[in-house]
Amino acid sequence: HSRKRRAALDRERRREQIVGAAVAVFAAKGYRAASIADIIEKAGVARGTFYLYFTSKEEAFNAVLDRFHARYRAMAGRETARNYTNPIGLEKRLRASLIEWLRFLLEDPALTTIVFRQAAAVDPDYEQKYLAILKTMQAHSIKAIRFLRTIRLLRADLDPAFLNAVFYGTTMQIVLRAIAEAREPDIDAIADQWITLLRSGVLRARAR
Repeated sequence: HSRKRRAALDRERRREQIVGAAVAVFAAKGYRAASIADIIEKAGVARGTFYLYFTSKEEAFNAVLDRFHARYRAMAGRETARNYTNPIGLEKRLRASLIEWLRFLLEDPALTTIVFRQAAAVDPDYEQKYLAILKTMQAHSIKAIRFLRTIRLLRADLDPAFLNAVFYGTTMQIVLRAIAEAREPDIDAIADQWITLLRSGVLRARAR
């Protein structure tokens, strides 16, 4: 049994080695320019080894997307377990959540680049798969926003789905620009800016 277990672990490690190489190759060259030969060279394996795990470049690409989905689902699970119903210490919890999401998206720049720059154009079904996961996670955020409106902590004239979209879109722009420019953004400063924006809004109060 232990020998079979070790063999299974070795197969999983080898598969992950190939997927990791595919992430690097697709991020650097793009899906269409990348080849199986590129992935094999990057992984340092024989062509026959590649075909033990994948039948095509497309299948390897889908495995890359699956890697992101698995990590995303784990991250979304932690987020949906976060308690936003107690207004005491709410800003601290919001700030911690934002920092955790930024770190998640920045921890593997190549994978984030593939998912948010390439995937929808390569896999026609990808966008629907991704939106299904995103919708589940964002439902929790919208529920929290609605609760904060009922206790008069948030303005009642802003649509929760709109607020959620603004938050998500802005965060992704910050992340993708930082990756494109190969720089490490100041995550703490970004979180502070978000909290300031949430606390005070955007427009200055008009003089009376």
